[in-house]
Amino acid sequence: MANGWRKAVACVLLAWLAGCARNPATGARQLMLVDERGEIAMGRDADLQVTTRLGLVDDPRLQAYVAGVGLRLASTTERPGLPWSFRVVDDAAVNAFALPGGFVYVTRGLLAHLNSEAELAAVLGHEMGHVTARHSVSRASEAELAALGLAVGAFADPRVARNLALAEAGLGLLMLKGGRDDELQADTLGLRYLGRAGYETEAVVRVLRMLGRVEQGQPQAAMARWLSTHPSSSERVRRVTGLLLPAGHDGHRDYLRAIDGLVFGEDPGRGFIDGDSFVQPLTDTRLELPRGWSASRTQEALTAVSPTGDATLALTLAPGTSARLAAYAFTPASGKAAPPRHHGVCWTREFTRAAGDEFFHGLVCFAEQGRRVLRLIGFARADRFEARRGELMAAFASLGPAGLAHTTALPRRIQVLDAGPLRLDELSRAYPSAVGSRTIALLNGLDPADGRAVVPEPMKRIVGPAAGP
Repeated sequence: MANGWRKAVACVLLAWLAGCARNPATGARQLMLVDERGEIAMGRDADLQVTTRLGLVDDPRLQAYVAGVGLRLASTTERPGLPWSFRVVDDAAVNAFALPGGFVYVTRGLLAHLNSEAELAAVLGHEMGHVTARHSVSRASEAELAALGLAVGAFADPRVARNLALAEAGLGLLMLKGGRDDELQADTLGLRYLGRAGYETEAVVRVLRMLGRVEQGQPQAAMARWLSTHPSSSERVRRVTGLLLPAGHDGHRDYLRAIDGLVFGEDPGRGFIDGDSFVQPLTDTRLELPRGWSASRTQEALTAVSPTGDATLALTLAPGTSARLAAYAFTPASGKAAPPRHHGVCWTREFTRAAGDEFFHGLVCFAEQGRRVLRLIGFARADRFEARRGELMAAFASLGPAGLAHTTALPRRIQVLDAGPLRLDELSRAYPSAVGSRTIALLNGLDPADGRAVVPEPMKRIVGPAAGP
């Protein structure tokens, strides 16, 4: 009630500026400081960042299949004229997300855990619900309005300024409540589109239960982050159960045929961590990381951070084919660099730079590997650089060829089998996988605690180098 009153007052106060728009999907009046053209522009800008940072799965057949399902749903929405796009990003995490304007993504990690075209449609429909209801744009508009109100209050009354940080913390809680409501609304809208497109709506329940099982296997910290903005899976199941339709298209075999051969888990071809080493088969590169540092990688870079967070290493490709020329061309933003020096396999430069009120000191190394130029940057806060210099220099000295051609560089993949149906315990014996029985159960839509559950035909297993459970 208070939330609705606040929006109504906001609409009256800002009617001259932007007015309150009627939401095309829900029919409710909504504060909107961004029109549809601006919404699409926001999505296009962010889409470029997503595809650059995460990368797309290089499988035109799979991409076309997912896009086809998405466009079938899009034609049933209240906003069919948006420039809808549906793509699979090269990420092992179980996730899906959407940007304003109709840019929808699913990860290959999520595709591995789905078992029918209807389940894929359920995921896409949910994300499309966020778009048609303009959730991201609405949240941005409310945040902008709240920031405006706080700024005016601080200008008018110094007592408000002293409590500004506390007020902003309260605003975060307000946005959290809206985020949970948005998820439930997106579930309802997704069901609407699923039914209109002729898909089996029971697939929504199967997806939600699968997500609940995946959550149970996550670290507590990861679960806390998910549940901070998402209602529990059991709550969502209860909310949608009464809205299900009696029948519809499932597409179990068509879907499994589409994902047969998909890479499962982290793709070692994009680089992998081997103890304290990072190995990149594509560029035949090995880098020894300082002991205890945590590493992560994206499509663009490997990043490693010291245990206390005071120093960072980043390995990327640099443009061109000459390490020497790349070193001379290097200019740190908001800083200065010493002249290049040739040291071992590297052309190095020491540099300083400012970021806000903080100053950083660092080293950059450019090295040639075949016809590629590697760029390794190591830096720390200026007051901590000398304490970290030895670790950074050791990492620089370790940069060189990996010289690997063994199976750890091969990815694990999904293999679809026509055998069965079999119980889960029988499947593990008859068709061993490169992952444990719990993962096989999750991938086939089963409860890992029920060893006698029957795996449907066709079924999935994972082939390739053996790995974790």
